[in-house]
Formats: sequence, structure tokens, C-alpha cells
Amino acid sequence: MPSCRRARATFIHRRAPRAPRALQSPWEPTRRGSLRRELKAWHVRTVIVGPMANQARMVAFITQVLARDPVQSGGVYVWEGVDQAG
Repeated sequence: MPSCRRARATFIHRRAPRAPRALQSPWEPTRRGSLRRELKAWHVRTVIVGPMANQARMVAFITQVLARDPVQSGGVYVWEGVDQAG
């Protein structure tokens, strides 16, 4: 039996009105900037992705957000110095 929180999240996800496709892109410049500011506020220094389902999509997403390519090491993708990015 799913937890109450999970059931509620599923319900909200299924019932929430969807934004027009053009507004859903996480790659919009304003959204990328917002995500970078959040990472800075959280004092994130390193982002690591993998191994995981949909890894290629997540790597592409983080690459767009951080505006630079990761280093691949030991089966994961790493962006270091995130807190030093302009």
C-alpha cells in the first residue's frame, strides 16, 4: 500500500493542469539562471550524476543548467567548482 504522501503526490501529478509545451522546457534561460541561483544558495560545490535510469537526459539537463560539460569518471559524470561558476 503506498504511503499517504506518495498517494497525494501521485494524485496532484495526475490532476495538475499542464502548462503549454513551450513553458515546460527546463532549458529556458530564465529557468537555468534560477536553478543556478538555487545551487549557489545551497552552497553546492559538486554535482554528480549516475549511474541511474535516464542518465543521458539528466546529464544533458545539468550540462545545460551549468553551461559546461562534465568530467566522466568511474561510471559517473561530475561537475566540480559549481560554486565558482559565474
